[in-house]
Amino acid sequence: MTTRLGGPARQEPARSALAAVLALVFVLVASAAWTRPLSDQEKAALAATVENYDAAVREGNYAHMTQTIPPKVIAAIARRAGTSPDQVVAEMIKETQQTLQRGDVKIESYGFDLGRAEHKELSINAPYVLIPTQAIFAVGGRRFREKSLTLALLDDGQWYLLRMNDARQLQILREAYPEFAGVEFPRGSTEILNP
Repeated sequence: MTTRLGGPARQEPARSALAAVLALVFVLVASAAWTRPLSDQEKAALAATVENYDAAVREGNYAHMTQTIPPKVIAAIARRAGTSPDQVVAEMIKETQQTLQRGDVKIESYGFDLGRAEHKELSINAPYVLIPTQAIFAVGGRRFREKSLTLALLDDGQWYLLRMNDARQLQILREAYPEFAGVEFPRGSTEILNP
């Protein structure tokens, strides 16, 4: 059988290529549609949450600091400890207060760089933000600078903050929010300022 130039046998690869291109375009357009930016209201609420936490650190308002931890994370910690979420919060406040008042750790500065925050999205189309965070603190006469990321996650319309500088914190986060199972977080760093 003889096939003319441009006949059915030649058109088949062209159709396959066109179908592949159209499928790719569909995936790209669909992905763009699924990635939603934060609304102005969400941005304002996040900025307020960060500002309030920053003020709580400066003022030593330990109760407010714990209010920025997601309730699902508190519940996961309580399950592991065999206690209630209220007891977990009370213990967190007590330990933080004792550590800072004894002078074991002295926080010299603490701050978020919301201007360099990265907006991300989970596979369930829920937004989250990674905020560069820096703390300078003193322990036993030595000064340290710690750089890490703070995870800001939106749960039931409210922003919560979690520092992602510890493998246990990540494990508890994934227990409380399984949708973070495949999400990798860059590691933080700590440097000694007066060796």
